[in-house]
Amino acid sequence: ERFLTQPFVTTEQFTGMTGKVVGLEDAIDGCERILNDEFKDRSEGDLYMLGKIGEIKAKKDKEEIEADEEKPDAESDEEQPEDLKEKKEE
Repeated sequence: ERFLTQPFVTTEQFTGMTGKVVGLEDAIDGCERILNDEFKDRSEGDLYMLGKIGEIKAKKDKEEIEADEEKPDAESDEEQPEDLKEKKEE
């Protein structure tokens, strides 16, 4: 259901997302691959706002990188016990 909701060029100014143009052959290919359960291990959200179906991996990789960047850094002072902070400062 969400696969055919690619971001449109005409809505870029409202969504902040770069618009995508998907040709008929690419749209049909994506639909066939979804119907053949190629992406059954993916959530419906993974298919949301894609251009071509091949972008699903790039989107997932980007989300994983962003999630890793949001995790606290183990080296930061906030995450270290007090005795480790003192040793680090020496």
